Amino acid sequence: TWVLVGFTYNGTTDSHRIYVNGVDDGGGTFTPVSSTASATALGLASYTGSSSNQPFAGRIAEAYLWSTALSVRQVAELYASGKSVNARKLSSAGSLSLWCRMGDHPGDSATSFWDVDGAIAGTGTNLEAGDITVDSP
Repeated sequence: TWVLVGFTYNGTTDSHRIYVNGVDDGGGTFTPVSSTASATALGLASYTGSSSNQPFAGRIAEAYLWSTALSVRQVAELYASGKSVNARKLSSAGSLSLWCRMGDHPGDSATSFWDVDGAIAGTGTNLEAGDITVDSP
């Protein structure tokens, strides 16, 4: 089953919201590990201190990163009733910083993945070849 999980973070208030299939599922406050981190861990089941040894048990079809927190309406627009959408056509496209289709680029693998503009976007850790697949609806 395909599920869209969204996470927004407001650095001014250290608050976050979690969305599941376009619906607000709650939130709260937290202190980020680093406000100047140059890398983002995607697909961890948990992170405690410096330990990230619990990989996400599933597959990630697409990854997006915006420079601003999306509104409830914008997250619902991204979900679009359970179908993959062209992120450049969304109302939030102006603040879209990164969009990885995770398996659609010929260079995507368990060790590296590319954004839709053809630039290397990240390196895989604890991934296997079957974890990066083209399987979003």
